[in-house]
Amino acid sequence: MNEEELDEKAKAKKKDAKGILYLGEDEGYWSDLVAGLKAFKQINFDFKLMNEDDPAKIQNFLKVIQEERPRVVFVDLDQNTEAMIHVLRAQIRTNSPYPPFIVALTGYTQGNEAIRQAIMAGAKCVHVKSGEVESVVYDTICFAFNNALEHHGFAMAKLNDDIPAYVPAKASIVSAEGLRVESNFNVTLGNEYFLNTHWSKEGILASNKVIASSQTQEDLFYNFEYAQEFGFEFLPPFEVTDETDPDELENLEKEHEKKLNEIEASMNRWINEHSSDSRPKKMKTLVIDKELTLYQDQELTDSYDFVVRVQPYVVKAKKELMQLKPQMIVYNFEEINPEELEASQDVAYMFNEANNLKHIIKTIKSIPNYSPFIVCFNTQLSTEQLQKKIEYTQIIGYQVELNNELMVKMGNLLMQRMAQKSEEPQDNEVILDKKLNSTYAEFKTAITLIACSENDVYFNSDEELEVGTVLRLNHPANLFITVADSLAKPKADAKYYAIVHGVGEQEKKELRRFVNSVFFRAKEAAKEKEAEETEKLKQKFIQKAEEEKAQKELALAQEKEEAKKGQDNVSTEEQKPLEDDPDKTPA
Repeated sequence: MNEEELDEKAKAKKKDAKGILYLGEDEGYWSDLVAGLKAFKQINFDFKLMNEDDPAKIQNFLKVIQEERPRVVFVDLDQNTEAMIHVLRAQIRTNSPYPPFIVALTGYTQGNEAIRQAIMAGAKCVHVKSGEVESVVYDTICFAFNNALEHHGFAMAKLNDDIPAYVPAKASIVSAEGLRVESNFNVTLGNEYFLNTHWSKEGILASNKVIASSQTQEDLFYNFEYAQEFGFEFLPPFEVTDETDPDELENLEKEHEKKLNEIEASMNRWINEHSSDSRPKKMKTLVIDKELTLYQDQELTDSYDFVVRVQPYVVKAKKELMQLKPQMIVYNFEEINPEELEASQDVAYMFNEANNLKHIIKTIKSIPNYSPFIVCFNTQLSTEQLQKKIEYTQIIGYQVELNNELMVKMGNLLMQRMAQKSEEPQDNEVILDKKLNSTYAEFKTAITLIACSENDVYFNSDEELEVGTVLRLNHPANLFITVADSLAKPKADAKYYAIVHGVGEQEKKELRRFVNSVFFRAKEAAKEKEAEETEKLKQKFIQKAEEEKAQKELALAQEKEEAKKGQDNVSTEEQKPLEDDPDKTPA
């Protein structure tokens, strides 16, 4: 094979390689991951590490991901945490024909809060970095290269344990009466649910029961399916029975009302104390830009005074517009070769040109009471020509390329216009900053754990769970699981299969101890049964011995009694006087 053929073969191999991209600076940990993944020799991997300290340049990773299309992206949150969580969140919501599997990594010193922040950002898999990478590698293969997955070899404990499970959610607005959350947990209006929140955990509320008052898939802020509102129960009702004394009932009612008033006062006090922390962003902007301009050498897009969401293109116009409900849409026209567009009709939605903008406008007109302001960049048409061609009046055109300064200027002008028309914000609610730990919440549900190892679990649930659903468990340790596709050769008969993640060293030790303990359940049960049988025999022997002893003692007592009676009879005969005999005369 000549040099040219070797070069072509190398290029073909490179083209077919499955990209693994690591964003972070922990080269030692990355080396361990590479070594672990290389064990799967049937997969042609292409490994790449990228590191950046400048937050404005960290955002550039998003453009790299778009261009290189890796199958897996590891996002290390150990350093530059805020910027890296932003990258994580932005990438998860970015439209792509080849969405990578995202693995978030945290440092062991960051604790549970970093894990929860990653989960709320939308991560389906979060691992705490350690010297062991087997579980990280297994989860990566499970989600990104499922056909190559092999059994991990760790001990699998068979169970049938009914346990509580918790579905993560993100609290966004709280008032003295209730709160708004975003989650993937579908609820029914009017039903009661158990929702663990910052306020129930801190004891401000005496009950974690809430009542669902609304649910929508519109006007969302985070990477979840639903926005929901709930009213607080505040305090569990007191128990009354048929035997409750009327006077006691009156005292119970007074005491309950007193506690309820105290809790409501505590919630009002919390709202008043934190009202200054409320920093609502009153406008949302959708930027449709194939070049992802706002991610390149710019400040983080969540640092603006208004919400900015960047998409390279729109896939499902109505769904995406309804989910975000942006008041401003920025559309950056791209220069397209007509032949290329004609040859790509099956993916025509990926081209930001006039026809797609028309489709977006048509979709907007189909949504009642919705007319966002549209700013077009890189267009050869004037504003008047655009309005006429697109048939939409609230549109303005610029011939220049999309740039940060002009977009921010237009956004601020629109916010000023909106402020003149909008009502005053509620003074009895707090809009929570997404970075606060208090935004973490979770719904309580239940599952039946069928089998468990330190890497994965099999379980049943009455809830219908999609692949990618994240749950938190307290048993057998504090850990997260994510529903995955069923294995070709499952190790247990269960409805759902899930990988284990979000565990630190202590939790992993607890998990291993639990799995080991399960293997001894049968032996321990046999030992207990044997001990019970032995104890029964012992008690039976003791009882028999006591009965025999009692019988002997009774027989001995009876013998003594008979002997005593015989002795008494002898004594009586000896003491009896002689009777007179008429045939005898005295001497």
